[in-house]
Amino acid sequence: MRTYLLAAALLAALLSSGFSSVTSAAASPLQNLSDADIGEALAAHNAVRQRVAQAESQRLGSPVVIPDLTWNSDLATYAQEWADQLLSSDPDPDPDRRTFPHHDWGELQALGRGENIYAGWSDGGVPDQSPTAAVTWWDSEQQYYDYDTNTCAADQTCGHFTQLVWSTTTQVGCGQAVRTAAYGTQFVVWVCNYAPAGNIIGERPYDVMTVAQPDVEQQVVDLVNSERQRKFGIDKRDTLPRYCRACEVQHLCHGECPKHRFILTPDGEPGLNYLCPAYRRFFTHVDPAMRAMAELLRNGRPAADIRRRPGAAMS
Repeated sequence: MRTYLLAAALLAALLSSGFSSVTSAAASPLQNLSDADIGEALAAHNAVRQRVAQAESQRLGSPVVIPDLTWNSDLATYAQEWADQLLSSDPDPDPDRRTFPHHDWGELQALGRGENIYAGWSDGGVPDQSPTAAVTWWDSEQQYYDYDTNTCAADQTCGHFTQLVWSTTTQVGCGQAVRTAAYGTQFVVWVCNYAPAGNIIGERPYDVMTVAQPDVEQQVVDLVNSERQRKFGIDKRDTLPRYCRACEVQHLCHGECPKHRFILTPDGEPGLNYLCPAYRRFFTHVDPAMRAMAELLRNGRPAADIRRRPGAAMS
């Protein structure tokens, strides 16, 4: 048994809901794809789209988003009619002369639709008629596409693949036709139409998302000016006990963090910071040096000059 495959490309959408069997010169009426066929077609398309999105996100170092396609019955009907037309008569017995042309280019442009076509045949036995076979064939063109230069390798085709993963394409509909020619060869044709169409000249099939870097400085400003932060500061000030408010270093420690204020003041008032003795000792000790550095700064000198003043250095 010999099996042959042919893929023809333009622009496109996804899979369709039509199956027709054409035996010899007689065409059978249009039949809808089963729910299982539609599900397989969508799953095959979306599996490729998500695989490429994940791989390219890792390769390019930024997110690449290629949304899943949804089924469109109008596109499916359009694709089915064309699949039936392509196999309405026996293809040429000579494989080198067989053609499976697209819809008129101007018509596709006017409708804003893309189109992928797949044809397979076998001289003995039945060729793979599944939508997965068609999508796999289109997907195989990825090896010829260079995203960085947005070009296809010389003498190769990659337009089926780029339509397959075009990120702004959101809908697909496909049709399938089969035929046994008078000379015994069995044929299968898949047509998928896509909307909005991909393969727009000068554009890539997907873009790398720009991840905005957070403005840390602005975040701090927003935090300081937030209503919640202001309330925290006011509460911290207004809940100080009288003992703290009369303290000579209160302007330096401000009672420290409220979560540490859980002991009583010497006169029995609650709300004293349990670290109060340590803070009081520390700030009292550094006070002379801090005042000296402030004076240096007021006089336009660096605070580090304190180390040159006898008796001003801290021990």
